[in-house]
Amino acid sequence: MKAIILGVLLLFPLNLGFTQSETGRAVIAGSVSDPDNNFVSGAGVTIRETQTGLERKLQTDANGQFRAAALPVGTYTVEAVAAGFGVARIGNLTLAVGETKDLNITLRLASVQTEVLVVEVADVIDRSDPSNSININSRAIADLPIRGRNFTEFVQLSPNVTQESNRFGIVVNGQRSINSNIAIDGVDFNDPLQGGPRGGGPNESAFFFPQLAVREFQFVLNGASAEVGRTSAGYLNVVTQSGANNFHGAGFYQNRNSVLTSPDAFGNDSSSNSQHQFGASLGGPIRNDKLFFFAAAEKNLVNIPYTVKFNKPSGNVVVPQDILSQQGEFNQKNNPLVGFGRLDYRVNPKNTVNFQYTYAAQSGLNFGGVSGQTNAASTNNTTLDRSSQGVKGALTTVFGPSLVSEFRGQWVYDNRIQQPVSSLAQVDINDFGTLGGSSNGTYIYDATRVQFLDNISWTRGIHSIKFGVDVNIEPERQQREKNYGGLYSFNTLADYLAALAGDKTKIGRYQQTIAANGRQGLYEKTQQEHALFFTDTMRVAKSLTLTAGLRWESQINPHPPYNKQWPINSQIPNDFRMWQPRFGIAYDLGGKGRTVLRLSGGLFDARTPGYLMQRVFTDDGVSTVVLDSSVDSRVLNYLAIPSPIATLPAELKVAGNNAIYAFDPSFRNPRSGQVSVSVEQRLDKDTTVTVGFVRNATWALQRRLDINLFQPAVLPNGFVAYPTSDSQGNLVQASRYDAIIGQGIYLDSAGKPVKISVVRLDPTAGQINVNKSIGYSSYNGGYISVQRRMSHRVQFGLNYTYSVNRDDDSNERDFNRQYEINVYNLKADAAYAKNDIRHRFNTNVLFDMGHGFTLSGLLMARTGMPGRYVIGTDLSNDGNKDEDRPVINRHLVPRDSTRLPGFFDWDMRLLKEFRTSERTRLMFSIEGYNLTRASNKTFSSDGDSIFGKPTTTVNPTTGLLYTSNTAGVPTFAPGTDRFGGPRQAQLGVRFIF
Repeated sequence: MKAIILGVLLLFPLNLGFTQSETGRAVIAGSVSDPDNNFVSGAGVTIRETQTGLERKLQTDANGQFRAAALPVGTYTVEAVAAGFGVARIGNLTLAVGETKDLNITLRLASVQTEVLVVEVADVIDRSDPSNSININSRAIADLPIRGRNFTEFVQLSPNVTQESNRFGIVVNGQRSINSNIAIDGVDFNDPLQGGPRGGGPNESAFFFPQLAVREFQFVLNGASAEVGRTSAGYLNVVTQSGANNFHGAGFYQNRNSVLTSPDAFGNDSSSNSQHQFGASLGGPIRNDKLFFFAAAEKNLVNIPYTVKFNKPSGNVVVPQDILSQQGEFNQKNNPLVGFGRLDYRVNPKNTVNFQYTYAAQSGLNFGGVSGQTNAASTNNTTLDRSSQGVKGALTTVFGPSLVSEFRGQWVYDNRIQQPVSSLAQVDINDFGTLGGSSNGTYIYDATRVQFLDNISWTRGIHSIKFGVDVNIEPERQQREKNYGGLYSFNTLADYLAALAGDKTKIGRYQQTIAANGRQGLYEKTQQEHALFFTDTMRVAKSLTLTAGLRWESQINPHPPYNKQWPINSQIPNDFRMWQPRFGIAYDLGGKGRTVLRLSGGLFDARTPGYLMQRVFTDDGVSTVVLDSSVDSRVLNYLAIPSPIATLPAELKVAGNNAIYAFDPSFRNPRSGQVSVSVEQRLDKDTTVTVGFVRNATWALQRRLDINLFQPAVLPNGFVAYPTSDSQGNLVQASRYDAIIGQGIYLDSAGKPVKISVVRLDPTAGQINVNKSIGYSSYNGGYISVQRRMSHRVQFGLNYTYSVNRDDDSNERDFNRQYEINVYNLKADAAYAKNDIRHRFNTNVLFDMGHGFTLSGLLMARTGMPGRYVIGTDLSNDGNKDEDRPVINRHLVPRDSTRLPGFFDWDMRLLKEFRTSERTRLMFSIEGYNLTRASNKTFSSDGDSIFGKPTTTVNPTTGLLYTSNTAGVPTFAPGTDRFGGPRQAQLGVRFIF
């Protein structure tokens, strides 16, 4: 492998092709013919960008065809001329990101007319691209209503797309959101440590790139060519603003405040909400047609209210006033500052250089991902500090009319630290809520990416070939540990109050991880990712385009030191097997550009983030000691509720407490097989309708199993009971189910009850949690999409999707939780996926009303996602409380067994423009969010509803035999920072020149 990398690096000075993905550019192609429709060979074609003066000259081939690849997004004129003919000129040709614009230019005899001017209305259908994509143009980005300034939220205005409810990642074709890909101006914009886009850490309400700097973007839904990698589904291709020969810029201010905010979905006061967003941009020439600049910066001052409301405790418990006082309205604060700048220098007609700089900084208070209503006290939150900077350089070289190279490189870092606001341990009370501090301790996430890539575009005859290589080196630093801050678990509030009074037997469980080596949970390693690709787009006939390609990727992972006692902990496999063939067909039915059939298929490999690898280094059975009262009850003697244990008592350094994390020797990255078919029909010159179907099946998804367990007994009601041992050390299986305590009944050989405790295959270790490539998911989605570009003062998009999404594990690279109900029968977890949505609909519209008024809006609606019923306590006796599910109507409920309420959001914006001069405009706007005040209630952010332990009498609040008064009841809803949150209005002013 070292030889491969060395060979790749040696190729860079030769400027030979390397690439990672589509570069944020586009193509102009077509033919030149005479008045008798005969193709003209050797005709001269000049393509010129009107704002910057960039010019590309080429000639038609023997078949009268031409193709100009790797063109920047912009507005162009195209001129064609040949001996004996006048000049034919096409003007006002708008080229969008990722687009191939097909032109058919007809020359006129010079004796008839010396110049033919054609005002080209670009074909609304791309006839040669087999992929299906949605383009969001600059007008939509600027004028559609959006609660924040995070432009990636607009991706939801597409078919087959939704937002994941826990980390708010984008889910495409039912795939895990961390397995999508985003690029800005052709370089990677993903977080190698955590997965997903940069700045998109868990539960964070922040934008990470100035929206003023975004020109437009394309979202490839399916059928991506071999240029695109590190994704199992979607690809977001973003193009930034740039300078031009004329100075241009904008400034804005937007305000939301208490007067403009309604109560939340539960009637809680949201009046402390406030948001001040402001920013400016400026671009222009340093030297006309030669050197250009652009810069943008935005600041966001956000106060997001949320309500702490504890659940009604079971029984006749009087809640102490000091606990009641922790309820009420609290505020989460954010103040991100983001900036972007670029320089473009045309060295000569063949070489263009680009430099870019990005900046982001943020601090947050009460930054625990809380949104809307929660049953966790504000002391459970954290503070956040983040900084990020990046530099990018690019060189585009035109070697000739048919050969173009694009070399790019970047260095970027994202550093983040989260610290608890309280030093107390976390106290989870199943029937009430969460008190105390955060069990997680201090988080550190530092990720760096060094990337070099280049691609070659080569046109020869009917072939348009691209090939390349991509090199990524990714130093990572992470500190995180489960229960570093300490975690108390209680079944009821009554138990907690009794424990406070001195009865420690009421503590359901106490867990804490303590460093044994003085470097708590610290991981400092480097990943590497490399790729090669080749793709050929063949215009085999005027109406038929074939695309075929092959992509190879590798992921080189850090390797832990040899662990003599537990050798499985000694490796993290590399993955060199990511061969990804792709194919596609675009067939122009009838040859007139009215109806295009698209068919595509291929393999797509996603990546495994370093986030999952930390625990192999820090949880190796040596570096940390896990205190667990369910394993060693002596832990209770050292507790002072609700504080954690400050130092490790010597007598508690006992074997069997330490958790071990590992990767299976056969582990590999997730792989998807995707097939899609669609028909796009032009309704008129500006409107199309697409009907399509996509199947996305993914295997080798990451799942984590505790392999240090004996095989359990599966009781007649489906309850899974892991064995215990008797006083002689003999293994005892459960014989039947005890509905009163919700556990199995264990009897020894004499028929006497046996004390329940977790027993291990290897008694010298606790959990041995192994990451395996055994997960599977399938997605089948049919969709209808109607898109209209701006014409007759109206632009709109409309999308409907019907889909079915199933899997056996919906985790998004979970750090702690494991949901396998039976590690010996994983098929028992097969169910509808967490993000399964049967029906979803979205639409957006821009309407120029005249007299300077613009009305815009978006609407999103969907049926409910699945919800999961959980106990919140370890009743199955495997040392894991996350997977335990209740028994209802004498049967264990399956995973994701219920449906949450649906979702509805309707947002509008009214804008009034005043033209103050020929080039300057002043605009005032008012926006309304969630105009119907749809509640959009749900379970927890991860779709869980906690039932608590069984009771002997029916809970009058829920009608269930479980302690929690909110079992099966939605208690969460979006906050003011998310689509579907409380109804709000926003006022704004914008100046453009």
